[in-house]
Amino acid sequence: MYKKQKPLTVSSGILSLLLTALVWFIAAGANAQTEEPIMTTQSASSSDITTTTDLSNTPLPAVITLPIKLSNWQTAVNNREIEINRKRTELASTSIVRTPLISEQSMTIIAPKISQDVQVLNDSITSLNNIRTTLANHLQDLNNSGVDTNVENQHLDEVGQLLTAASTQLQNIDINIRYFVTSPDPKTDWIDVKQQLTTTVDILTDTKVELTKSIVAIRQLSERLKPTTGSDAQN
Repeated sequence: MYKKQKPLTVSSGILSLLLTALVWFIAAGANAQTEEPIMTTQSASSSDITTTTDLSNTPLPAVITLPIKLSNWQTAVNNREIEINRKRTELASTSIVRTPLISEQSMTIIAPKISQDVQVLNDSITSLNNIRTTLANHLQDLNNSGVDTNVENQHLDEVGQLLTAASTQLQNIDINIRYFVTSPDPKTDWIDVKQQLTTTVDILTDTKVELTKSIVAIRQLSERLKPTTGSDAQN
């Protein structure tokens, strides 16, 4: 005899779908990787996507732990805020004369491309956060069924901090863009705009890796709720 357990509420199909979705969100975010001074995009190849979707079966590096990643990214975000404030002060100053080198005609081409990439990144942050919320709900279902989910919940909380770092990193990019378009040396100032975008992409890439770990962990926890078969009970 065995005790009949509550039917499993965590669908492996849903988890697989979430894992696949992660690939596409980061592929979209990677479109913010740019060339100077006009932004271009590069699509992920089918081999890249195949490799990424196999992450659940690939050992992930454990050298750089999530708390270390968080600390590094939060330092980068803090440095970004300092730089943005410096540029905001300079732009507001009446004593500093800035003579733009970029023509208005060029800006009609460049500005929409920058705005598009910023929107892609914001959408990716929202989508990844929705996946994180879905996983948190699955963990709650597991917890309600008697499974200890404290470790996984803590991990998802830290993933949330990664997403906050990504969102903060992208904040006030309008200041950076305005500094670039009014710059007498736009080639140099473009580097910082590009870095603000690519750093956001890098944070989201780390977020995707950590969410993949969460999906794998939830799959393993869900195995504990599978009813024992008759043959298993006899063994």
